[in-house]
Amino acid sequence: MIAYRIKGWKEHYENNRTREMLVMRWVPVPNKHDGEGFQIIMEQDDALKIYACWHLILQVASKCRTRGTLLRDDGTPHTAGSIARKCSCRDIPAMQRALDFCSNGQVSWLETFAIEPAEIPHPPAEIPHKPARNGMEGNGMEGNGKTGEDVPVQSAQTPPERKPRKILMADDGEWFAEIKAQFAKIGIDADFEAVRAKAWLMKTANRHRRFTQSFFINWLNKADRNVNQPQTATPQRDFKKW
Repeated sequence: MIAYRIKGWKEHYENNRTREMLVMRWVPVPNKHDGEGFQIIMEQDDALKIYACWHLILQVASKCRTRGTLLRDDGTPHTAGSIARKCSCRDIPAMQRALDFCSNGQVSWLETFAIEPAEIPHPPAEIPHKPARNGMEGNGMEGNGKTGEDVPVQSAQTPPERKPRKILMADDGEWFAEIKAQFAKIGIDADFEAVRAKAWLMKTANRHRRFTQSFFINWLNKADRNVNQPQTATPQRDFKKW
């Protein structure tokens, strides 16, 4: 199988920014127009088609697992048809023309290499296991000399039942009293904020929320403090006069 590779990919189509990208969203392309390969393409009657398809080939190559090497995710080589489909290009003959022309000896923007079928990774084959018939196969007469009646049948193990997660509500009296005392120290009235929170939960857009402990803690953390609460005066240092 013949595969294509962009010639000089790392030197011409990568820079310090793209080398840090896990997935390329754009491709740096040289703007040199006096090269021999570019001049040869421009001499062709279908020069614009070839050059347009070349840029599509570059973009597809930038998203391959090995950048610059036109291989699919399963390791098989890209073809003119697969590249055209990735770019929504309907002119497959034009894409094949670009592959052929850019890989010839005059332009040499592409290079070809052979890939053996053994190099293409394949998923491991699953071997189906057929049940024994009357104990004569597998663990029966041919397996260990026992009949099917002697072999115990193992029942499928059921997964352990998951216990439902307990929801801790903020209406718990002991918990609420403790939280009320803690937030009162920083000037937040928990009783007043509880009324505001429940009114907010009654709105149609918030019916899916519940007055849980975690919800109320987050509510209190966003509440405005009462600036009229007495605050402990910050002790002033007695500086010596020089």
